[in-house]
Amino acid sequence: LANMVGNLGQTVVLATMHGKRHKANIIQQQVLALDFDNAPTGKKTKLEGESYQSYKNIKEHEFIQQYGSFMYKTFSHSDEWEKFRVVFVLDTPLYSAEEVRNAYKYLLEKFPHADQKIKDCSRLFMGGRVSEEINYNNKLPINLFQSSGITNKHDSTLNNQDYLQSVGTHLPTYKLIKQGRFKEVSERWKKYGDMNFP
Repeated sequence: LANMVGNLGQTVVLATMHGKRHKANIIQQQVLALDFDNAPTGKKTKLEGESYQSYKNIKEHEFIQQYGSFMYKTFSHSDEWEKFRVVFVLDTPLYSAEEVRNAYKYLLEKFPHADQKIKDCSRLFMGGRVSEEINYNNKLPINLFQSSGITNKHDSTLNNQDYLQSVGTHLPTYKLIKQGRFKEVSERWKKYGDMNFP
Protein backbone atom coordinates (compact mmCIF):
# COMPACT_ATOMS: atom_id res chain seq x y z
CA LEU A 1 0.00 0.00 0.00
CA ALA A 2 2.78 2.42 0.93
CA ASN A 3 4.52 1.81 -2.40
CA MET A 4 1.41 1.77 -4.61
CA VAL A 5 -0.17 4.86 -3.10
CA GLY A 6 2.76 6.73 -1.59
CA ASN A 7 5.38 6.23 -4.32
CA LEU A 8 3.50 5.25 -7.48
CA GLY A 9 0.67 7.76 -7.02
CA GLN A 10 -2.30 5.41 -7.19
CA THR A 11 -5.63 6.63 -5.83
CA VAL A 12 -7.17 4.51 -3.07
CA VAL A 13 -10.44 3.95 -1.23
CA LEU A 14 -9.49 2.57 2.17
CA ALA A 15 -12.69 0.55 2.73
CA THR A 16 -13.70 -2.63 0.93
CA MET A 17 -17.11 -2.23 -0.70
CA HIS A 18 -19.88 -4.34 -2.20
CA GLY A 19 -20.52 -2.80 -5.60
CA LYS A 20 -20.10 0.90 -6.22
CA ARG A 21 -18.22 3.29 -3.96
CA HIS A 22 -20.79 4.38 -1.39
CA LYS A 23 -20.69 4.36 2.40
CA ALA A 24 -23.81 2.16 2.55
CA ASN A 25 -21.86 -0.56 0.68
CA ILE A 26 -19.01 -0.91 3.17
CA ILE A 27 -17.83 -4.44 4.00
CA GLN A 28 -14.94 -3.47 6.26
CA GLN A 29 -12.15 -0.96 6.73
CA GLN A 30 -8.86 -1.52 8.56
CA VAL A 31 -6.83 1.43 7.29
CA LEU A 32 -7.34 5.13 8.12
CA ALA A 33 -5.49 8.19 6.83
CA LEU A 34 -5.14 11.75 8.04
CA ASP A 35 -4.81 14.45 5.39
CA PHE A 36 -2.63 17.48 6.17
CA ASP A 37 -3.06 20.07 3.40
CA ASN A 38 -2.22 23.00 5.67
CA ALA A 39 -5.17 24.96 4.30
CA PRO A 40 -8.45 26.01 5.93
CA THR A 41 -11.36 23.76 4.95
CA GLY A 42 -12.68 24.75 1.54
CA LYS A 43 -10.04 27.44 0.98
CA LYS A 44 -6.90 27.60 -1.10
CA THR A 45 -4.87 29.67 1.31
CA LYS A 46 -1.99 28.39 3.38
CA LEU A 47 -2.36 28.07 7.14
CA GLU A 48 0.06 30.18 9.15
CA GLY A 49 1.58 30.10 12.63
CA GLU A 50 0.71 27.35 15.10
CA SER A 51 -2.02 26.00 12.80
CA TYR A 52 0.57 25.03 10.18
CA GLN A 53 1.61 21.38 10.61
CA SER A 54 5.03 20.53 9.24
CA TYR A 55 5.85 17.06 7.92
CA LYS A 56 8.73 16.79 10.37
CA ASN A 57 6.69 17.75 13.44
CA ILE A 58 3.86 15.37 12.61
CA LYS A 59 6.30 12.55 11.91
CA GLU A 60 7.97 13.10 15.29
CA HIS A 61 4.66 13.38 17.18
CA GLU A 62 4.50 10.75 19.95
CA PHE A 63 1.10 9.40 18.83
CA ILE A 64 2.25 9.07 15.22
CA GLN A 65 5.45 7.29 16.27
CA GLN A 66 3.47 4.88 18.43
CA TYR A 67 0.60 4.12 16.04
CA GLY A 68 1.37 5.41 12.53
CA SER A 69 2.34 3.02 9.74
CA PHE A 70 3.65 5.35 7.02
CA MET A 71 3.43 8.88 5.62
CA TYR A 72 3.51 10.16 2.07
CA LYS A 73 3.83 13.53 0.39
CA THR A 74 1.09 14.46 -2.07
CA PHE A 75 1.75 15.66 -5.63
CA SER A 76 1.21 19.27 -4.60
CA HIS A 77 3.61 19.08 -1.62
CA SER A 78 6.47 21.60 -1.61
CA ASP A 79 9.02 22.75 0.93
CA GLU A 80 7.15 26.06 1.16
CA TRP A 81 3.70 24.46 1.51
CA GLU A 82 3.81 20.94 2.90
CA LYS A 83 0.91 18.61 2.01
CA PHE A 84 1.01 15.02 3.18
CA ARG A 85 -0.93 12.10 4.63
CA VAL A 86 -0.40 9.82 7.64
CA VAL A 87 -1.69 6.25 7.32
CA PHE A 88 -2.74 4.00 10.22
CA VAL A 89 -3.52 0.27 10.25
CA LEU A 90 -6.09 -0.77 12.85
CA ASP A 91 -5.65 -3.88 14.99
CA THR A 92 -9.24 -4.91 14.16
CA PRO A 93 -11.38 -4.02 11.14
CA LEU A 94 -14.37 -1.70 11.37
CA TYR A 95 -17.60 -2.91 9.77
CA SER A 96 -19.83 0.14 9.36
CA ALA A 97 -19.62 3.69 8.06
CA GLU A 98 -20.57 4.92 11.53
CA GLU A 99 -17.65 3.10 13.15
CA VAL A 100 -15.25 4.56 10.60
CA ARG A 101 -16.66 8.03 11.18
CA ASN A 102 -16.24 7.65 14.95
CA ALA A 103 -12.65 6.46 14.53
CA TYR A 104 -11.90 9.55 12.43
CA LYS A 105 -13.55 11.76 15.05
CA TYR A 106 -11.10 10.38 17.60
CA LEU A 107 -8.09 11.05 15.34
CA LEU A 108 -9.31 14.52 14.39
CA GLU A 109 -9.69 15.47 18.04
CA LYS A 110 -5.99 14.68 18.42
CA PHE A 111 -5.07 16.45 15.16
CA PRO A 112 -7.61 19.27 14.72
CA HIS A 113 -5.61 20.92 11.92
CA ALA A 114 -5.93 17.87 9.66
CA ASP A 115 -8.63 17.96 6.97
CA GLN A 116 -11.96 17.55 8.80
CA LYS A 117 -13.80 16.24 5.70
CA ILE A 118 -12.16 12.80 5.70
CA LYS A 119 -14.69 10.94 7.89
CA ASP A 120 -16.52 9.20 5.03
CA CYS A 121 -15.42 5.58 4.42
CA SER A 122 -16.05 5.99 0.67
CA ARG A 123 -13.62 8.90 0.36
CA LEU A 124 -10.96 8.77 -2.35
CA PHE A 125 -7.39 9.47 -1.28
CA MET A 126 -5.16 10.63 -4.09
CA GLY A 127 -1.71 9.10 -4.24
CA GLY A 128 1.64 10.78 -3.79
CA ARG A 129 5.24 10.69 -4.87
CA VAL A 130 7.30 10.05 -1.74
CA SER A 131 6.40 7.47 0.92
CA GLU A 132 8.23 7.05 4.21
CA GLU A 133 7.82 4.27 6.75
CA ILE A 134 7.06 5.19 10.34
CA ASN A 135 6.72 1.55 11.40
CA TYR A 136 4.84 -0.98 9.27
CA ASN A 137 4.32 -3.13 12.38
CA ASN A 138 2.45 -0.39 14.25
CA LYS A 139 -1.25 -1.03 14.85
CA LEU A 140 -3.81 1.50 16.06
CA PRO A 141 -5.99 -0.31 18.67
CA ILE A 142 -9.71 0.25 18.29
CA ASN A 143 -10.08 0.15 22.09
CA LEU A 144 -8.66 3.70 22.08
CA PHE A 145 -11.91 4.82 20.43
CA GLN A 146 -13.94 2.88 23.02
CA SER A 147 -12.06 4.31 26.00
CA SER A 148 -12.63 7.81 24.65
CA GLY A 149 -16.38 7.21 24.52
CA ILE A 150 -16.31 6.60 20.76
CA THR A 151 -17.47 3.01 20.46
CA ASN A 152 -17.08 0.26 17.91
CA LYS A 153 -20.21 -1.86 17.93
CA HIS A 154 -18.42 -4.88 16.49
CA ASP A 155 -17.58 -7.68 18.92
CA SER A 156 -13.96 -8.50 18.09
CA THR A 157 -14.46 -12.11 19.28
CA LEU A 158 -16.60 -12.73 16.19
CA ASN A 159 -15.01 -13.48 12.86
CA ASN A 160 -16.09 -11.46 9.83
CA GLN A 161 -18.69 -13.98 8.59
CA ASP A 162 -20.26 -14.34 12.04
CA TYR A 163 -20.42 -10.58 12.34
CA LEU A 164 -22.06 -10.17 8.94
CA GLN A 165 -24.64 -12.78 9.93
CA SER A 166 -25.26 -11.09 13.28
CA VAL A 167 -26.04 -7.76 11.58
CA GLY A 168 -27.90 -9.38 8.68
CA THR A 169 -31.23 -9.07 10.45
CA HIS A 170 -30.80 -5.30 10.53
CA LEU A 171 -30.07 -4.93 6.81
CA PRO A 172 -32.87 -4.48 4.28
CA THR A 173 -33.51 -7.57 2.18
CA TYR A 174 -32.43 -5.88 -1.05
CA LYS A 175 -28.97 -5.31 0.48
CA LEU A 176 -28.67 -8.97 1.44
CA ILE A 177 -29.57 -9.93 -2.14
CA LYS A 178 -27.12 -7.38 -3.54
CA GLN A 179 -24.39 -8.88 -1.33
CA GLY A 180 -25.22 -12.43 -2.47
CA ARG A 181 -26.30 -13.54 1.01
CA PHE A 182 -29.10 -15.78 -0.29
CA LYS A 183 -29.22 -18.18 2.66
CA GLU A 184 -30.07 -15.28 4.96
CA VAL A 185 -32.70 -14.03 2.50
CA SER A 186 -34.15 -17.52 2.26
CA GLU A 187 -34.35 -17.76 6.07
CA ARG A 188 -36.00 -14.36 6.26
CA TRP A 189 -38.57 -15.25 3.59
CA LYS A 190 -39.52 -18.68 5.00
CA LYS A 191 -42.59 -17.11 6.55
CA TYR A 192 -43.91 -16.54 3.00
CA GLY A 193 -43.55 -20.22 2.02
CA ASP A 194 -40.93 -22.07 -0.04
CA MET A 195 -38.75 -19.99 -2.32
CA ASN A 196 -35.93 -21.20 -4.52
CA PHE A 197 -32.96 -19.08 -5.51
CA PRO A 198 -31.06 -19.82 -8.73
